[in-house]
Amino acid sequence: MKKTFTALAAAAALGAATVAAPTPASAHVWWFWPAIIGGAVVGTGAVVVASQPYAYGGTVTVRPSCYLQNQLINGAWQQVRVCP
Repeated sequence: MKKTFTALAAAAALGAATVAAPTPASAHVWWFWPAIIGGAVVGTGAVVVASQPYAYGGTVTVRPSCYLQNQLINGAWQQVRVCP
């Protein structure tokens, strides 16, 4: 009786393992290309927005080069940022 039960349990386990075996995994990800295209569009938009000059009071002010200069202020030398 013990051998019969063990044999039936082994057969049932093998049968369940055969039926429940996973199918091969699919490496296709549906969101890959939309994510790449969306990232390129958003990145391009961010570059366009970031490259716009700042506008103050309706005029466009572009400050391409600023530099530090030593100036005598109240009897002490201090570095001052100068933007022409």
